[in-house]
Amino acid sequence: MRKQKLRLKLNLPFKLIASTLAVFCVLALVSWSLLQVIRKLDYFKLKEVIVAKGAAIDLAYLKGHNIFDIDLERESGYISSLYPNYKNIRLVRILPNRLFVEFISRKPVACIKLYRYFCVDQDMVLFDWVPQAQAQELPLIVGLETKIFGPKTGVKYHAKDLAFALQIIQELKRNKILKYCRLARLDVTDPTNTSLSLVMPQVAAPVVRKGKPPVQEALEIKMGQNQVRENIAVLSGLLVQMRSDWQNLKYIDFRFKEPIIKLREKETGK
Repeated sequence: MRKQKLRLKLNLPFKLIASTLAVFCVLALVSWSLLQVIRKLDYFKLKEVIVAKGAAIDLAYLKGHNIFDIDLERESGYISSLYPNYKNIRLVRILPNRLFVEFISRKPVACIKLYRYFCVDQDMVLFDWVPQAQAQELPLIVGLETKIFGPKTGVKYHAKDLAFALQIIQELKRNKILKYCRLARLDVTDPTNTSLSLVMPQVAAPVVRKGKPPVQEALEIKMGQNQVRENIAVLSGLLVQMRSDWQNLKYIDFRFKEPIIKLREKETGK
């Protein structure tokens, strides 16, 4: 009698579990079938692609596709290959039939002169030339023509001399004094004889009554590959000390044990 009661108690949980599993399986099958029917409805066909403000792109090819059938990750990668000027592309479904596309633009830190002009970001990725007005404010890196072969937009290049140039640019921006100067040109043809053209901020702009204002000449900086951060710090200190005489500085050379400073020759009137 006791064995029979024990068997009934053991059988009851198994039957309950089996029944519950069966119900769940049926519900899952019905839900899946219902979802397949819903996915095929025209109601969920993509009708509008909303592109974040500031991105001039055309994604009309996505319209008409079922919004559930669009592989967001794959499409993001495909769009990135078409528009390398954007660092990141995010696609978001907005049910029932809209897609929101958000772009994060690459931020150019310099322009590079190769077989044509490219922009480069801090990740060493090349992308298309930005508008001329913006490009004029960016440093121009030269001397990489024989060090980056077959350059393409959207590709990251692990060129040692490019990394060196970007390091110099980053150190200049970090410096509290030099971040107000404009790096016009950076020549890394020979990294041991790197040349920087630095445009100094005007402390007191001259008053010009007639004609054009005087052209501001760049200060040339020479340095090697070693102790970049230390040389930038010393340069900052020198410029603070010679603040009232910036317009007379011609170049500062850091390739020797002690910095060499050369002043511009003063013009003598006849």
